[in-house]
Amino acid sequence: MEHLIGYIATGAISLVVGVLLIYLQPKSKVYYWTPHTFLFNLQKENVVLQTDSLTVQNLGRKAASNIEVIFDTKPDFYQLQPAVVHEGVVLQKQIRQSLEEKNLRIVTLISTDKIF
Repeated sequence: MEHLIGYIATGAISLVVGVLLIYLQPKSKVYYWTPHTFLFNLQKENVVLQTDSLTVQNLGRKAASNIEVIFDTKPDFYQLQPAVVHEGVVLQKQIRQSLEEKNLRIVTLISTDKIF
C-alpha cells in the first residue's frame, strides 16, 4: 500500500509541475494602438491629406511571428520602423468580387515574420 501511495504522489506532483511549466513558459503578447491621426488641409493644392500612425508592439517574452496588419484599402504609402522584412499582399480580383458579394470586408495584408 505504501508503494501505491508513493506512485500516486509522484504522478500528481509530475502533473502539477508539467502544468506549471506550460503556464509559465514565455509567450508573445502583441498589442496595437493608433497614437496619431492628423489632417493636413493643403489649400493651394486643393487637397486634404490624412496621416495615421499605427504602433504594434510585442510585450511578451517570446518573439511574435506571422503578424498581419489588415487595411480596408491598400495604402498609398506606408513605412515600417524599424525596417523589417515584410510582404504586401493584395487580394486577387476574383476573391475581391466574391467577398463583395457576401458583404465581407476587403483587405490588404502586410505580413512580417517576427516582431521582437
